Amino acid sequence: MNRAIETLSRLCREARDLAHARRIHERILETSYWPNRYLSNMIVYMYGKCGSLGDAEAVYAANPDPNVFSSNILLQAFSEAAQFEACAAFFFRGMPHRDIVSWNSILQAFAQQELMDDSRKIFERMPYWSIFSFTTIVSGFAQVGSLDHAMRAFHSIPEKSAVSWNAVINGYSQVGQQHTARALFDQSPARNDLTWTFLIAGYAQNGHMEQAVVMFALMPLINLISCNIMLVGFGSNGLLAQALDLFSGMPSIDSYSWGSLISAYARNGYLDDAINMLERFYTEDPSAWNTLIGAYSQKEDLVSASFVFKNTPHRNLCSWNAIVQAYASNGHFDTANHLFERMPGRSAVTYTDLLLRFGTNGKLVESKRLFDEMPHRTPVSWNCMLMAYAQNECLDRAKQTFDKAAQHDVVTWSSMVQTYAYHGRLDEAANLFEVAPETNTVTWSTMVAAFSYSGSQAKRGLELYHRMELQGLVPDEVTLMAVLVACSNSGTMKRVGDYVISFGERGIYPGVEQFCCIADGFAKMGLLDKAEDLIDAMPFEPFPGAYTSLISSCKMHGEHERGARAMEKLASLEACSSSGPYVLLADIFRSKE
Repeated sequence: MNRAIETLSRLCREARDLAHARRIHERILETSYWPNRYLSNMIVYMYGKCGSLGDAEAVYAANPDPNVFSSNILLQAFSEAAQFEACAAFFFRGMPHRDIVSWNSILQAFAQQELMDDSRKIFERMPYWSIFSFTTIVSGFAQVGSLDHAMRAFHSIPEKSAVSWNAVINGYSQVGQQHTARALFDQSPARNDLTWTFLIAGYAQNGHMEQAVVMFALMPLINLISCNIMLVGFGSNGLLAQALDLFSGMPSIDSYSWGSLISAYARNGYLDDAINMLERFYTEDPSAWNTLIGAYSQKEDLVSASFVFKNTPHRNLCSWNAIVQAYASNGHFDTANHLFERMPGRSAVTYTDLLLRFGTNGKLVESKRLFDEMPHRTPVSWNCMLMAYAQNECLDRAKQTFDKAAQHDVVTWSSMVQTYAYHGRLDEAANLFEVAPETNTVTWSTMVAAFSYSGSQAKRGLELYHRMELQGLVPDEVTLMAVLVACSNSGTMKRVGDYVISFGERGIYPGVEQFCCIADGFAKMGLLDKAEDLIDAMPFEPFPGAYTSLISSCKMHGEHERGARAMEKLASLEACSSSGPYVLLADIFRSKE
């Protein structure tokens, strides 16, 4: 290649900003090498990198002889700038020629927008597939939680790479299915640093810090990324001392490390210490500042949250989202909306978060306005609008939103099933559940709980749970609670021990709510000695409701002495402000007389 052309090409690659890019463009136009297809392509790349898609399009349109490489550069510019509509329009209506790079670019653009039904159709239309094609479709399905589709795509890959293995491991980790993620990790023949990092991140993000610590210790080569993930995990799970120990022993530290440690202080309520650290070890990493905004928001200190926001050195979209969320979550919707209107840019997350917060506070008009204003609606935005209607008991509108949604993912189906169940329309919930093309643990647990809490159909809840087991789905704490409620409401308390052991084998153990539920079930069946022994022996301070239930059952069975003991224990909790238990106790002694 001509040395002068190579120099001009290098200048295009190194352009720092739009003003610099335009000066380079003018310089190229003044040379004797123009017009030149190669230089035209580089100018399009340069403008795309600087975010000026209008200039990129104009240069592409002026190219008298564009090739497929020219088209791919513009397509990639649209994709990287998140200009989804322009990207799709150019691919389907403007590109004269396409190759595998073109197809992969449009596939990636749809997957990044979480439009996986459309992504699947594009994938099926492709003349042939590359490893990147397979990895993109696997990652896309995994990212939106469509793990059945992700695994089907994964198993269809003729030669699985580390990237494809990492995609499914990360997908299962992100949705909290660590058991499956670990099984895939153990099977993977191509583990690398990223494989370990995804598994550790999944454990940390889902609160399983013991397992995260074990895997971190076993990691062949600990790097800065894995250290930072553990730092965030310790801070997010209330383990500040461990975060400090890790930080002090890290072989290297970057601005994200400092930001994570400051965030750990803030998340655990040490806001003054976090501020002092920020002043002493100044970091321009906006994540630390954004965490402080969120921490002050949780303390309802919006003055301090606003102060931090105004002083954040390099405010990014997350900074704006944090301050909007701070005001919205504390009920200051006018200020939140004012800040929303001032935002220099908005993402789908910006719209959907504020939409949902409006909806959960009964402001459906504002939710619908935001929904209608969205430049592009993702499955998440449709799901949030559906949930907003459901939470405000607008069942018909929720169903209309479900019917109109461009595509239904597993969350959409689960949300509509949950909506019917919440409103007591169990038959419609069950019918929808049975025809759902894709379900997950949330969908099944929702339906099990719907039957269990209904009382009269509690046995159907247990039957459905057994079907769930046969499907190979991994239950969670919600499933355990639903199963225990079903036992209580159906009078099948004899099987409770078996269920608790079965869940324990999966690493799911009863907490105070589950123990109180079991005690309530024993009390309802008249097994008052078992109920009392369980409440006394549980490794938690029981809820007052557990004793109230026991006192009520003692009245029913005339067990006045046991009722008096329960009343004394309830009073010792210093949490009983209601006169109800005292009335029950008086009734017990009156019945004795």
